[in-house]
Amino acid sequence: MVGEGERSIVRRLGIEDLWLVGSIDRTEKVRTLHRQSVGRLSRERADIDVQPWTKEQVAAHVKWLEYELEMGGTLFGAFRDDSFQGLALLGNRPVGGDPKTAQFVFLHVTAAHRRSGVGTALLDACRREAKMRGKKRLYISATPSESAVGFYTSRGAVPLEKPDPGLFAKEPEDIHMVLEL
Repeated sequence: MVGEGERSIVRRLGIEDLWLVGSIDRTEKVRTLHRQSVGRLSRERADIDVQPWTKEQVAAHVKWLEYELEMGGTLFGAFRDDSFQGLALLGNRPVGGDPKTAQFVFLHVTAAHRRSGVGTALLDACRREAKMRGKKRLYISATPSESAVGFYTSRGAVPLEKPDPGLFAKEPEDIHMVLEL
């Protein structure tokens, strides 16, 4: 056991567990989006019903996470009574050439288990792992939804004035933040 949340047990997983990505229910009603400009956030109204991942999207996520694991990343899963709740992946490559900054690559909690401490338990497992590796901060590229941005900022993450150019190019709509450990 790596750590416990209020309702979950978080444990380290391997490449053979990446199939769990396909069982994440990512559906959500997004009514507020954040936009980022020079380290500042603004809000705008939205009307987005996030749909389940397609088979192609699941395959792409598995391929991406497999690459991150092969590069030395660490995958964590949250469970309760053998019921899967969510996944998180801490990357191993430095962000922006800073050896003290690790990328928080992935966090998804299945819809039925959101707002129950699962996301916090997964984030905390990644924070502990990053500290053990001598890291000082996590780089987070979050979807711009109110739920994602609110989750990270409530845990101390702050928007970056200058996002990592490579990560920003890949995810320009995301909110790029740093979380000090």
